[in-house]
Amino acid sequence: MTHLVQELESYNWQLVYALEADPASQTWEERTSAVQWLGLIRLARKYRILIDSRVLRLLRATLLVESTAVRLHHPIDFERQYRKFHRYRAELARRRVTDTLMNQLDGQPNDKLIIRLDRIAQILTGLFFRMRRALALPSVNFNSVVGKWSFAFSILMRFVVQLAAVTGVAGLLTAAGAWLTQATPRLDPAFILGTVFANPLYALVVIVLVFANGRTVLFRLDDKDD
Repeated sequence: MTHLVQELESYNWQLVYALEADPASQTWEERTSAVQWLGLIRLARKYRILIDSRVLRLLRATLLVESTAVRLHHPIDFERQYRKFHRYRAELARRRVTDTLMNQLDGQPNDKLIIRLDRIAQILTGLFFRMRRALALPSVNFNSVVGKWSFAFSILMRFVVQLAAVTGVAGLLTAAGAWLTQATPRLDPAFILGTVFANPLYALVVIVLVFANGRTVLFRLDDKDD
């Protein structure tokens, strides 16, 4: 494994040297990542590593874009162009976050947020309806009910364990922060739990857990009996 990593690093350094060299001293083939990809293929053959077809499609697309760019503009600096693209994507992300916050402050609705909340409400409503219907059925297939409710109980236990783990980690972080900042003279469990439950990030994690586990149970209740 160590030899494989070292050989991969050698091909990576070859690509770095090629990109840092004078463009006039190299052909357009040498200024692409072909040397890195060819090295990867050689090592895969040497160590008998199977390459997925998606990797080969990525290789073809990458070399097509790079070779086209180099042949159209030979002195192109890929690293500089990537840094410019990275700053561009960061600016777009900053604008999206800023626009969302400004819309929230101005009272303007967020369509994507409304759609997501509506989907969560539909899933919770469907789960509640199916649970009430299953409890109200006068005669049911006992085997199928046991299977579905056993699955639902196992998901419930998993959710309880996940919730306990999240609460424990959040409690430890809160206790550590309170001890370091001396926000309280002693580690009061009521203070720690109150701080954890009032944290919006903790509430968001709980909502995500409820959504994920509830969706799993809902899909299982929708399964047809054999």
